Amino acid sequence: MAYSTVQRVALASGLVLAVSLLLPKAFLSRGKRQEPPPAPEETSPDDSN
Repeated sequence: MAYSTVQRVALASGLVLAVSLLLPKAFLSRGKRQEPPPAPEETSPDDSN
């Protein structure tokens, strides 16, 4: 019984660690794809002339 409990705790902590490592990367890559950085030429039309 105690061994299965230790296994469950280890599995749960491993899943939490994996999720905490993978989620930020997924949010960063999605955010970059959805919101591309604005081009500096468009923000300053005076420099284009």
